[in-house]
Amino acid sequence: MEFVLEEAIELLGEDSDQIPEFKLILNAMKYLPFINSADVTQKLLDMIEIGTIGAQLEILYSIPEIIPDSQYEEAAKKLSHILESNTELTSAIIDCLNSLNLSSETRIEIQQN
Repeated sequence: MEFVLEEAIELLGEDSDQIPEFKLILNAMKYLPFINSADVTQKLLDMIEIGTIGAQLEILYSIPEIIPDSQYEEAAKKLSHILESNTELTSAIIDCLNSLNLSSETRIEIQQN
């Protein structure tokens, strides 16, 4: 998994013509049965900060299907921080947050921010 994530990060560092390859990697990650959830979640969220707008959108659309339910709360908190600093992604982040099964406390906390 570490290798796949490193390859995805390398694609992000290249030009925007690499989005189809990046999307293939994300799609493959949706079907992996056993992943180190905390590492994958953190790397995906880090990739949002360094990627092009196209890559950022692909990650946001894929997060609910890639990360396990146990990481939804942590991902939601990080996404709310990204939302504060990157208004271009507002709609995609809100869609992503709505796709996550969050506790009512976490939803209220995010809404208040």
